[in-house]
Amino acid sequence: VMVDFGDAKKAEEILNSLAHVKGLNVISRTSSFAFKSMNIHIQTIADSLHVNYIVEGSVRKSNGGLRITAQLIRAKDGFHIWSNSYDRNSKDIFALQQEIAAKIAESLDILLDPKAIEQMQWAGTTNPEAFLAFLKGQGLFSEGHIKRSQLLPYLKRANINFDEAIRLDPDFINPYF
Repeated sequence: VMVDFGDAKKAEEILNSLAHVKGLNVISRTSSFAFKSMNIHIQTIADSLHVNYIVEGSVRKSNGGLRITAQLIRAKDGFHIWSNSYDRNSKDIFALQQEIAAKIAESLDILLDPKAIEQMQWAGTTNPEAFLAFLKGQGLFSEGHIKRSQLLPYLKRANINFDEAIRLDPDFINPYF
């Protein structure tokens, strides 16, 4: 995960909170801020930092109040996983930073609940994106066999997902089958 809030202090607090989430690897503020104010595609940044998700946001001040907008973005396709805006008093900033970090972690846990983690490890990978691509491929494979008249298009789409799983984790053996 990479974090950029445009404000180094706020980003650092959120980074610090996220860094304490077990199983979540967070890129340093220095690495994250190397891309500050650059008009670069999310996937390019993610590839450079070797991250699967990017957290970005903004902080605006007005009459002693703050509006903080935060969003969690899946790097491979740029889709928002979670987003929210917060209007708070500037005195509440530390509690708000922890709340944002908790919401981000909670959003990732939706994808990585304990049962999914167990299944993922049992399947032979620790890469959640590879596992999700594999599951999508399996679903398309099964659906193609149910809708036999459309088997070939389903199998082609399934193979694209299996190839993605292999690209993300070449040691993950199941997609090869």
